[in-house]
Amino acid sequence: MSGWTTLSNTYQDPNVKQMKVERIFLHEQYESYYADDICIVKLTKKIYPTQAVRYICLPQSSTADVKIKDEVEIAGWGALKEFSDFLNKSSIYPEMLMQAKIEILPNDNCPFGKNFNSDKQICAGTSDFKIDICGGDSGGPLMKQLGSVGSQQRYWYSFGIVNYGPKNPSCGEHTYAASVYVRLAAYRQWINEKLKISYLNI
Repeated sequence: MSGWTTLSNTYQDPNVKQMKVERIFLHEQYESYYADDICIVKLTKKIYPTQAVRYICLPQSSTADVKIKDEVEIAGWGALKEFSDFLNKSSIYPEMLMQAKIEILPNDNCPFGKNFNSDKQICAGTSDFKIDICGGDSGGPLMKQLGSVGSQQRYWYSFGIVNYGPKNPSCGEHTYAASVYVRLAAYRQWINEKLKISYLNI
């Protein structure tokens, strides 16, 4: 769906469009959600910009990437409170699409051992680890608006995709680690190759 921001009025909102999937390009090296957790979804029809829907750009190469302390934003439908099964409580999910500001953090804030690869992944969150992704946010963007302040030539770029975070019963309440995002600049060549295949209708 495109233009979906409120759960309760999904089918009444004229900005919401349901789209069918034609093909999914899964990364060839994907084995678990820790590594190469990326795919491209080709739709049967093109999505056009509307008042509620905008395109987002991709970084051009590994030289165009985010840096430590850069302020970025995340958005998603993930749980506000996530409880494990043994607590016998249901996770709490938002009614509205959520958005938050975080920043790019040094890699030592993501102490996940061999599961974290800084060449292909980004460590991001807040210094106190109180704002974070949660269950249901996977696949969402790590984005930043680029261009001169006040200029009409300001565009949103997606530099990452929500990958994984610390295993914790209640997201945003842990105090030991930030979360990990797929580094899109590292996959730009792979993305370009799949887009060429898609355009050729192979």
